[in-house]
Amino acid sequence: MGAFGRIKMVTLDVHNTILKMTYPLGETYVKKTFETSGIKLETDVVNKEFYTEWKYMNKHYPHFGATTKPDWSDGGWWEQLCSRTLLAAGFPKDQSSRLTDSAQAIHKYYVTPDAWTILSNADEALSELAKTGVKIAVISNFGKRLHNLFDIFNLRQYIDHLIISEEAKSSKPEQSIFEQALLKAGLHNEPESVLHIGDHIRNDYYGAKTVGMRALLFMDPGTPHWPVGNEGPIDKADVVTSLKAVVDFVKKNNELYDCESQQNR
Repeated sequence: MGAFGRIKMVTLDVHNTILKMTYPLGETYVKKTFETSGIKLETDVVNKEFYTEWKYMNKHYPHFGATTKPDWSDGGWWEQLCSRTLLAAGFPKDQSSRLTDSAQAIHKYYVTPDAWTILSNADEALSELAKTGVKIAVISNFGKRLHNLFDIFNLRQYIDHLIISEEAKSSKPEQSIFEQALLKAGLHNEPESVLHIGDHIRNDYYGAKTVGMRALLFMDPGTPHWPVGNEGPIDKADVVTSLKAVVDFVKKNNELYDCESQQNR
């Protein structure tokens, strides 16, 4: 392991790596819509239409509109996504005022701490990781609201650099967002000294590797199927099921590297 070199920085995804939604997305959309408009939608339909509209918005207004719609704030992008999702799920088209109320209520909810939960012991793991002396950065396909969430959950204290799509004007798996993280840390000539962790095979695992970074795939221990990548199943050595395992990986790697360096002197 030491042959790979010392790890100088760890970069992390956020959604389902550090934070997760407190309640399933479809249930939340249905609940908030009924509370604000009295209109009942079906959870399964909302889930299906959300991902269809998510793909549409990211194709036509990528990076939360940062490069295509300068007058759209993070909130405007999300409210547009919410409105499109609700309409596609059966919200009456002639109820535009109530549609706006529901979309705004959904967006405002996801800016609050009630909507999010820290993954088990993630904050403790970040604290322990910071104590190892490595830099810690976040690379996330998130909007500007992430700053507020990290402050609310008291996570900002552990993070040296926060790189998010809306500000970077780039989203994973694009190389630019990873390169911006390397540049901010002064490690643009040492990508192999950076370890990225995230739960998405294409965006995180392969995205980081395309710029020369090392990568581990974060997998929920309850996942029923082993992750399969471009070249078959992901190697077990490249999969972790907790951030505590990431801390152990970094410690073991750097201790082994330091030991080998001492022996070679």
